[in-house]
Amino acid sequence: MRHLNKHWRFMVAFSVLGLLVACLYVTYLWIAYPNRDPKVEKAFDLLCPPSVLTFVCVDVPCTTADYARLWTFAAIFNAGIYGVIGGLIAISVSKLQSLLKH
Repeated sequence: MRHLNKHWRFMVAFSVLGLLVACLYVTYLWIAYPNRDPKVEKAFDLLCPPSVLTFVCVDVPCTTADYARLWTFAAIFNAGIYGVIGGLIAISVSKLQSLLKH
């Protein structure tokens, strides 16, 4: 039971990290609007893969509300991706620890 609790905490921590990364990306885009650094944007694109969903607004004119909805979905999706990765890491570490004990 204790291992299961650790797995959930690790998954939740990674999910929060994914949400935080997406929020930091949106904050950067908002603050550095006219003069964005392509290197920083590329790094955030790697850390937040669902950000490609916002490319819909390139061809179709989006309102601020549409853009906010897209980024909300991208942030939640990024949190889910990070949570799955965190869960897989937690399971892998626990299996490795159990193998090393025997």
